[in-house]
Amino acid sequence: MSAPDGLSPAVGVSARNVHAMLNHRATSELHKSLIDARLGQAQILDCSGISRHFERLASGETDSATLAQYAEDLAALCALSREGGEEIPGSFWDVPPKTETPWPDEYSAARAFVTEYPDYIRLLGTSFHRFVENQECRQPSAVSIALSILADVSAYVASGASVVMTESRGGLCADQQAMFLWQQILTGSSRQIPYIHRDAYTHGPWARHNVVEMWRYRIGAQISVDEAWGLTGFSDRFVGDATNTNQIEHMAISAVAQSVLRIPVLLLDVLEEMEWLLRKGTRAASRADEQVNRAVAHCLLPEFCANNPRPACARLEQELAS
Repeated sequence: MSAPDGLSPAVGVSARNVHAMLNHRATSELHKSLIDARLGQAQILDCSGISRHFERLASGETDSATLAQYAEDLAALCALSREGGEEIPGSFWDVPPKTETPWPDEYSAARAFVTEYPDYIRLLGTSFHRFVENQECRQPSAVSIALSILADVSAYVASGASVVMTESRGGLCADQQAMFLWQQILTGSSRQIPYIHRDAYTHGPWARHNVVEMWRYRIGAQISVDEAWGLTGFSDRFVGDATNTNQIEHMAISAVAQSVLRIPVLLLDVLEEMEWLLRKGTRAASRADEQVNRAVAHCLLPEFCANNPRPACARLEQELAS
């Protein structure tokens, strides 16, 4: 056999040693490609990390070709999200599926996102950029950022890009798809029908593709939705008291409940009253939640159109600040 570059047969290197050296070189190159794809050596939160991937390689659970393709796909995901405005951490994508998904592992998921949903990844990059801007500068307000993301999501839906991530609710029109996808990207929260414990809606495997989860991997720590979003942009009457900290989440869920599930605002108000009567919240918080429901009903939904969302968004932002 001929010796590889830099290994002269004159020095008496055995075939076994040559093979080991080649394997070491290939492993080193693979390790570097994963690092270049913004993946860390150790686990962050639920991600596998380079060390776990190499454990799988050593045990035969995966192979070098799969890992090489994975590194390429992670790098592409970083690039696509940067094109949208903000690089989503490589560790965010490096999470084995925990629920039933179309993808058996993180390798096939990354491949699918790159090849089938590049515009969606750019949208996530745009949404994450807006969220990071709020986290790092605290300007503009959380309400303004959230409604800017609604405008971005609406433009995405109106463009005709894939909305497969909304298919857990079938038969939605474009306006409803925009609302559903918006709430998914803000927090990914699913909701049950009160007191009978059945899902009102779910986002399925797409639920984790929200800006709060991306931020957790950016900072390497768990953080609640409430803590991440905060309450800037809401006047006191839409907050109530110090116990009521989830108003961004509540605003988006109320929009989905009214526009997608077709729940009348009066019924939502009744549910808020029941929360207070059953001592699951304070009276002030219940009243503030009702005010948010009504603001969504009267300021956002009547004029909302995925083809031109900004007037309705501006009207709601102004109302919530008043």
